[in-house]
Amino acid sequence: MTPLDNARTALSKFWDSKIFPGGIHAVSFQPTPNRTNEDRYIVQEWNVISGSDPWIFLAVLDGHGGCETVDYVQNNLPTYLQSALHAKLTCSEKWSPDEISNILRVRLERFDRGIGNAVKTLIPKPEELEESAIQTLVEMDETGSQILRRANAGTTLAAVLIDGNKNHLWAIGLGDSSIDGKQTGERLLALHNTFTPSEYARVKLSHPSWEPNVIKDGRVLGVLGVTREDPATVLGSLLSEPIDHAFLASVFDHQVEPTSSVGSDGNRATEILVNILGGQDAERLMEVIDPRVHMEDEIRI
Repeated sequence: MTPLDNARTALSKFWDSKIFPGGIHAVSFQPTPNRTNEDRYIVQEWNVISGSDPWIFLAVLDGHGGCETVDYVQNNLPTYLQSALHAKLTCSEKWSPDEISNILRVRLERFDRGIGNAVKTLIPKPEELEESAIQTLVEMDETGSQILRRANAGTTLAAVLIDGNKNHLWAIGLGDSSIDGKQTGERLLALHNTFTPSEYARVKLSHPSWEPNVIKDGRVLGVLGVTREDPATVLGSLLSEPIDHAFLASVFDHQVEPTSSVGSDGNRATEILVNILGGQDAERLMEVIDPRVHMEDEIRI
């Protein structure tokens, strides 16, 4: 095997990937040793209308501060939304896209508030509770502990819902996640990089002071060579045939691989991930999973 083959094989041990029916490709990736992957994805088919093709619900959850919130959302939000849609669509033969949008908006707001309201119900008067009692609640009461932990952690949400006839798509975004529904993209912005003083200052000032390594080796987070770009352009170029090697090399500062040669399982999500992380650069791919690199970053922070 070549060094590049070895690097890809090593990298694959750090991701969880799957191809779902309908040509849906997914991957979740955590390269940092001794850290739990706090990200989740959801791929479900909902039979919300009897006799109709199933609706498709897709979601990406970017968890942070622990797994309690992201696991709670993954396990409970789909059913919470699906039950409301089923109730609406089974009692009415006609519906409008705006009605579905309203159902999704209302249910999401209630679900989000419910996480905080559970804490208020558990501890209605926190000012009257001694610290020892709170500690006991966290350590000894499993139900109370879960309520407090999922309110303390968090997750973003990027999701889409597609109706059975494939005529409508609803996009959902909470937090700083975004959604792009195009397979091809058009570059909307001129390329920027960290060697431009104004761009360097803008990126540094947009991050808190405890993130001193947001720019590493001239790249944002040590990966991207540009500071601004339309995601549709980058992902669209990675999905296109043939790949726009010149454009992507200017974005990532490394050569990307043709999609047919990156992954043997045919998963396009892992193909895109490998091309973003290093493409044809075996040394860069191995650096992504090098524990010494992650240890140095943590020490600097």
